[in-house]
Amino acid sequence: MSLTARVKKNQMCADHPQTPAIAKCVACHKHLCEACHVEIAHHPYCRLCAQQIVEESVSLAVVKGEAAHERRRFPRVSTVIPVRCAGENQEAFDAVLVNLNLGGAGVVTHKRLPEESQWKLSFNLPNQTKELEIQVGIMHTKDMNKSFFYSGVIFMNAGSSAKWIEDFLRQRTAKQFVKLDKV
Repeated sequence: MSLTARVKKNQMCADHPQTPAIAKCVACHKHLCEACHVEIAHHPYCRLCAQQIVEESVSLAVVKGEAAHERRRFPRVSTVIPVRCAGENQEAFDAVLVNLNLGGAGVVTHKRLPEESQWKLSFNLPNQTKELEIQVGIMHTKDMNKSFFYSGVIFMNAGSSAKWIEDFLRQRTAKQFVKLDKV
């Protein structure tokens, strides 16, 4: 569905009342013009909601990852990667892959993913053209706020995708690794 199909004709941007809206934030439902909207995982967001998704995901990674940081072969890398989630007998939907490591990741969704359920994630890592498909198990799901859920997932059959993920993590940690001090 195109962004223009998500708003009714003659709707104006909430922040720029003279400018026609082309989208509606899926989190706060604010009407957005071309200059105001940010697209994450094929969904339009206002800048405030998009920033909140990233900040809350990174905060969760810092708090949960601090204790295990030294034990990991690869540290958790904060990412914002569009991902497609498909469950058995479930309609597929878009989400965001965050906090990636070799054994799993965090997934931010608009739906609560049931703990101990299995899902298939399809995504492309940045700067790579190969689409990865990985079966994951949901370890835990937490409410981030009234619109988003954060699920910790483990990779169950990464197979050949593990090499792509490992290369991506090596590349990211070599360039961006900074040891976090205690908060």
